[in-house]
Amino acid sequence: DRCDITLKLLDKDNNYVSNLTTSDAYTSSDLTQEQLETLWAVVMQEDGNHGYEGAMAVMTCIMNRADQNYGNHGNNPYYQIIAPSQFCYSIDPDEGHKTWRRYLNGNVQDYIKRAVSDGLNGKRTHNYVNFRANYAEGRVQIGGNYYF
Repeated sequence: DRCDITLKLLDKDNNYVSNLTTSDAYTSSDLTQEQLETLWAVVMQEDGNHGYEGAMAVMTCIMNRADQNYGNHGNNPYYQIIAPSQFCYSIDPDEGHKTWRRYLNGNVQDYIKRAVSDGLNGKRTHNYVNFRANYAEGRVQIGGNYYF
């Protein structure tokens, strides 16, 4: 049996953004295998091997963007990660420097797959839609990244 749950999405200042119900959540079956493997690879690269908490933070950021159609890039998490200048997928323009590619074909830690699956199935651990690898005033560190 299915039970739909409604979550209130809040921005970083705890202001109401929108509702998300479990029926709105993506699952791995909503993505092609290639899209899912690309998502794993990008989360692995962006996480920097900081464990489940770091991977879940990256995935939550991606899903927060999808939930809000951030930048008008769409509600699909795959389209959020391939959007221009948003994640390592598009920021590394030279084919030889796309280090995330080494994680394709499922070549990621199991915790990455679990974090991606949890995110696709509605789990969120924060309300942020941006992060950087460097510290700046007002950013919150989760794993190896600083969120804002």
